[in-house]
Amino acid sequence: MKTTIPLDFKVTEDHRNYCVGKGWLPSMADVWLTDFIECFLDNKRKHENWDMTFKRYIRQNSPEGSFYKPEYWERMTQKAKQLAYGERKRVQHYDPKGREDKTLPTRPDFQKALENLKRLRQSTGV
Repeated sequence: MKTTIPLDFKVTEDHRNYCVGKGWLPSMADVWLTDFIECFLDNKRKHENWDMTFKRYIRQNSPEGSFYKPEYWERMTQKAKQLAYGERKRVQHYDPKGREDKTLPTRPDFQKALENLKRLRQSTGV
């Protein structure tokens, strides 16, 4: 039986696995959820299988789909990366000659590794 979109529609592991199977980040499903719900609340269309409709919605907006808009897809991909990896922090770039260098974006785990390396160097006098 066809129904309008449930107000409690949420991203499931199946949706995330679908994204991984397509070669995208699993967080792409989370990023597209708001657009999907707004689209189907606005036009009040009815469907039988909302999970399949959500997967189709993401695919149609992807580079292989008929509604693909490169700028929009790239923006959503950036949001998915932020959701998956967190905000990138800027740390001082290491230069063996000791010169000041521009800061480069790094992942939080890399920043921790740099801090550990700095502590190790200080303790050993290198």
